[in-house]
Amino acid sequence: MKFWGFFLLVGITLGCSSPHPITEAPYIDLSTGVDGVVIEAFPAAVVDSLGWTNLASAGVRKFGEEFQIAIISDTKPFHLFRISKSRKNPGETVLFWPIPDESDALTPEQNMQQYLNGMCEEFEVAGDYEYCVPKFSREANWARTFSILNDRNAWSAPDGSVLEQDSEITEKNWRLIFQARAGRNYRIYEYRNPEMYRNSEEAVDVLAISAQLRQIANNFTPARNLDVFTGITTGVKGSEFIPCGSNERWRFDGELSELINENGLPFQIEEQDSLRFLLKLDGTLRDEWYAQRSTTGFAKILTPSHINSFSVTSATSCQK
Repeated sequence: MKFWGFFLLVGITLGCSSPHPITEAPYIDLSTGVDGVVIEAFPAAVVDSLGWTNLASAGVRKFGEEFQIAIISDTKPFHLFRISKSRKNPGETVLFWPIPDESDALTPEQNMQQYLNGMCEEFEVAGDYEYCVPKFSREANWARTFSILNDRNAWSAPDGSVLEQDSEITEKNWRLIFQARAGRNYRIYEYRNPEMYRNSEEAVDVLAISAQLRQIANNFTPARNLDVFTGITTGVKGSEFIPCGSNERWRFDGELSELINENGLPFQIEEQDSLRFLLKLDGTLRDEWYAQRSTTGFAKILTPSHINSFSVTSATSCQK
């Protein structure tokens, strides 16, 4: 009698499981047969081409736990991350962008194959988009990232629309958009310029997740996008560089005086902070990471390697 009572107790214990955290926030029960709504941040053509699961599909019956996160900004490329509880395939990331109407080599985001050369080796077209899978100089720890999402309450995080946000106008706008699925339960939510949210436990969680994604992106193999650039700057490391032919502001990640000396040019700069120089240089260009754009005010980072020519100027831009 005690023997059967033991099995009865075990059966009752196993049958009582806690609800998944995803149900603590507004979610869609896909077991009703109705699909969730997928927004443009997760282009179906790209997701299908990659072989990723459409998390919003009610037709996908058996499913574990997965996040798909998009980072959309004023500047391309955009980012997609897939982070899963699966041990066999715990995570992937991809860079994607709309196919431009025309190509302009002077504007890197309109010529992505050149801009991302080295970071990506193969480029694919899917619908109205082009994408590539970046290489890693150091492999991402996807299991740790999934753990951070769990610890930072990503399953039940409130949508950004209910969080208080400072009214300060930012120069760059970006969105962190989540799709989350656990079994047959699905939700989608987003944050606009998360660094602008007022200090709260939820805002801290969002920024911690953003920092983890930034760490993954920082491990991409650097692009070999060496090119020639012309623009105006003081030449001080960390100062602005105003590129000719563009309204953007880039960060000058070099020291003009050191570059001049390295090139063997007999020129001494005094009171450099008060001077402006028209430079033609060889260098590499990369995006500022999205979470930093509003705080630095720069769209891209220019790392100079060689000064081809320079002259002192009183102009603040190349525009006539």
